[in-house]
Amino acid sequence: MTDDRAAGRGTDRAAAALFALLLLATGCDGGRSAPVERPNLVVVVIDTLRTDRLGSYGHARETSPAIDALAADAALFENAYSAAPWTKPAVASLLTGLHPRSHTVVRMINKLPESVETLGEILLAEGFATGAVVSHNLIGTRQRFDQGFEVFHEDQAKGHHHVSTEGVTSRALEVLEQMTGGERPFFLFVHYFDPHYDYMPHPEYGWAPKRVGRLRAGQMAKRATELDPPPNAEEVAFLEALYDEEVRFTDDGIGRLLSALREGGHFDDTVIALTADHGEEFYDRGCLGHTRTLYDELVRVPLLLREPGRRGGGRRIEAPVSLVSLTPTLLELLAVDVGDRRFEAPSIAGLVLGSPGASAIEHSIHTEVDFTPGSANVNRCPPTRADLRAVISGRYKLIHDRLAERYELYDLEADPAERRDLAAVRPELLARMREELEAEPSPSTAHESDERAFSPQEVEMLRDLGYIEPAS
Repeated sequence: MTDDRAAGRGTDRAAAALFALLLLATGCDGGRSAPVERPNLVVVVIDTLRTDRLGSYGHARETSPAIDALAADAALFENAYSAAPWTKPAVASLLTGLHPRSHTVVRMINKLPESVETLGEILLAEGFATGAVVSHNLIGTRQRFDQGFEVFHEDQAKGHHHVSTEGVTSRALEVLEQMTGGERPFFLFVHYFDPHYDYMPHPEYGWAPKRVGRLRAGQMAKRATELDPPPNAEEVAFLEALYDEEVRFTDDGIGRLLSALREGGHFDDTVIALTADHGEEFYDRGCLGHTRTLYDELVRVPLLLREPGRRGGGRRIEAPVSLVSLTPTLLELLAVDVGDRRFEAPSIAGLVLGSPGASAIEHSIHTEVDFTPGSANVNRCPPTRADLRAVISGRYKLIHDRLAERYELYDLEADPAERRDLAAVRPELLARMREELEAEPSPSTAHESDERAFSPQEVEMLRDLGYIEPAS
């Protein structure tokens, strides 16, 4: 973002905020009824969090006491799906209610178009105070993910070797204190990065030794991907233990944030959403990491939604849902009229609230990836280029590899690990699922793709993360 553009956007945000304050002060809203008192909103996104590493989703280790306590008081979605298996398009989708092909943030070079309306922009126009804390530069200001946020902190986005949870939580508490001091309802977006590799040791939890075999705690994940032969079972278990320590460390930070909401008297008048942008593969298919497949270890994510009336408290919902539904759902829970806005997945607020007939909501879930990673690893990782589309409908999932022109079909209920491809033996089902895939929602609005250059510091960080080609 240029300085002029940043200055212009800051002026626009200030004007929008002043206008919203004037509306609230005068009780006027441009011809509509006067604003009603609304709950606040807190959205927590945990980077690279596998669903099966949380106690509330069945994990044996005590990795998530704070998240599990929230789950007991919220609606828990057992089969929520991200729109993409990596951060940039996934977060863009959950903040816009659009699929990647619509908001156009599909590759590393794409930034969020200014023409795309975000959840923050909608709520700012509705009179909310808006603030965000992020810890990955892929969703930072230069990528235009600050759209709609009056306060936007990204000083903890220092790369994969930086332990950021404490800094993110401290920043979030600062923003929370600022926003709760006013008369407006608030929207706080908090992004935690630490479960993303590299996996830093947290010996206070005692699950991982200092080293196992050829691996040691705190070394770059790239070291594991370069091992030949690939990591054995003990080495993989070691990586998973380190990852579990990262999850627990992050959970402690989230616990501090939730405690601050309670102590400030805001917990019971705040809608709380907790989810992940994507998961992580631990050699489930011979690779470590994410970005290049659409199997459930990458695209199935945790999703907890708690509304102030606690009508969803303790409910576990099996129906497949998409994070593309998150923006329209939160707007409904906040009693915000969406007007003529078109979102590409339905609101699932009825499922949260247990509304009559809500269980009958049926829609296909679409997820996709169009990605060229930095380099192929020696340990049998997928090909360098990935162009995949998938649809989940009920218990079935179809993946289309558009480069190889190959289809894979899975029964997620009978085969949750996606090991038995049914494409060759269930031709009628394959044909039906192909129809559903090809009927994927067309873009609701035409947005022009936007691209940007990276700074030298960003290039080095992304190279370390494996997102761009290594230096020759």
